[in-house]
Amino acid sequence: MRIIIIIRYLYNNNRYKYSTEVPHSMTDFPSIFVPLVGLVFPAIAMASLSLHVENNKIV
Repeated sequence: MRIIIIIRYLYNNNRYKYSTEVPHSMTDFPSIFVPLVGLVFPAIAMASLSLHVENNKIV
C-alpha cells in the first residue's frame, strides 16, 4: 500500500514537469505577426522602393 502512494506522488509531481502545454502568452504570439506582415512590412517596402526610384537619376 505504501509503494502505491509513493508511485502516485511521484507520478503527480513529474506529470507537470515534462508537460508539453504551451504557456498562454505564447498562444497570442502569432497574432502579432498578422498586422506586422500584412501592413508594416509592405508599407516599409513600398516606402523604401519609392524613395529608391525617386532618388535614382538617369544620366
